[in-house]
Amino acid sequence: MKYFIGSALLPHPPIMIPEIGGSELGKMSTTVDSVKKIAKKIVNADPQTLVIISPHAPVFKNSVGMSFAEKLSGSMDEFGHHELSLTYEVDFELAEKIAVCCQEKNIPLETINKEFCINTRIHLGIDKGSFVPLYYLHRAGFKGKIIHLCMGFISYEEMMLFGNTVKNAIELSKKRTFILASGDLSHRLLKGSPNGYSPSGKIFDQNIMSALPKLDSGALLSMEQQLIDSAGECGLRPIFFLLGAMQGIKSTPQFVSYDGPFGVGYGTVLFMCEGIKDITHSDEVVLAKNSLIHYLKTGQKLPLPTDISKEMSAKAGVFVSLKKFGHLRGCIGTILPTQDNIASEIINNAVYAGTQDPRFSPVTLKEADDIVFSVDILSTPELTTKEKLDPQKYGVITVTKSGKKGLLLPMLDGVDTVDEQISVALQKGHIFSHEKFDIYRFTVMRHY
Repeated sequence: MKYFIGSALLPHPPIMIPEIGGSELGKMSTTVDSVKKIAKKIVNADPQTLVIISPHAPVFKNSVGMSFAEKLSGSMDEFGHHELSLTYEVDFELAEKIAVCCQEKNIPLETINKEFCINTRIHLGIDKGSFVPLYYLHRAGFKGKIIHLCMGFISYEEMMLFGNTVKNAIELSKKRTFILASGDLSHRLLKGSPNGYSPSGKIFDQNIMSALPKLDSGALLSMEQQLIDSAGECGLRPIFFLLGAMQGIKSTPQFVSYDGPFGVGYGTVLFMCEGIKDITHSDEVVLAKNSLIHYLKTGQKLPLPTDISKEMSAKAGVFVSLKKFGHLRGCIGTILPTQDNIASEIINNAVYAGTQDPRFSPVTLKEADDIVFSVDILSTPELTTKEKLDPQKYGVITVTKSGKKGLLLPMLDGVDTVDEQISVALQKGHIFSHEKFDIYRFTVMRHY
């Protein structure tokens, strides 16, 4: 990446501003110190534009939003400090690039201009969630332009796609740009706090501060919605936006901190771009991706390449798995070979995984770039017993005399025991636990 500088998560409590917080500022000194260091690091990187997304900007149900005005202003007037005000020019060129890229990715984007605000009675300006981080950026010397984004109650995966799309628009604009996600964590950390108390708050914050520095979107996507709702957060969707922007980027987390003195979790982390992650895919995965894309473009199966390797000339069962932002997007395979060679097996099953998995809608060409492929080459299944299974080494097939069959691949997240593995395989085969069934095991050669 030449123009995307990096990203950061910053909290936004107005009490963090010295003129408002006064002596209370000392109770969150860890957070304030980190925010100051992050602001200085950002300014030293000399960004022309700062993209900021806030949960306190207008929030939409089925779309995201972007402010369109020559300038945007905001103040701390509602907290009794009208003198604390900021005004920044909007980077119209980048805004237009973002709008075009969102349209190409089918991301619903609401344009927030004066006419829209008059019709909806929405304020066009810098909200408090954006103002607090910008206050520290201003004090550190930031004098560039801004892009002001609004989150929507769209899925977390769509928020990641939005972040990734904005990153791509930044590269097209050829302007040095930094992305800032404004958000607080749980608002229910302490008993007697204004937002109430929930033990889920601490767990939620621990999950965030464990996964975010590692840019582990999968861990956050796997959180139970009940836990998220009980925590009473406001920063999760901006965090997913940040994760989407950092997808494929090499970065070492800096200034990671956490505070919760007033019953609200304040987390900080800075990511500066260190280049693109070096990702070399196997021939098997390249063939699977080419197969699906060719089919989506032409409606025809990819012809068998003339230069397939010795390994792909053999026969075996093959499973092709698709993931998008850490979540399964499709998986279809064959236990035993049905084609003349592994290459043909991959070509067929990649198409089926992307278009015929009944659990998912068909993959579209526009989302193909966001799909991560893996290819499993299966050994010949062998009859076995429960005692000879290992979910990290062997896949399992459960088969009844009536022909019902359930299969589970090895090395799956969340499947750690043999009992769990057999239970899931039975569910997949619609086999009741009281039915008699045989167990087969197999190994896989997994390609990424």
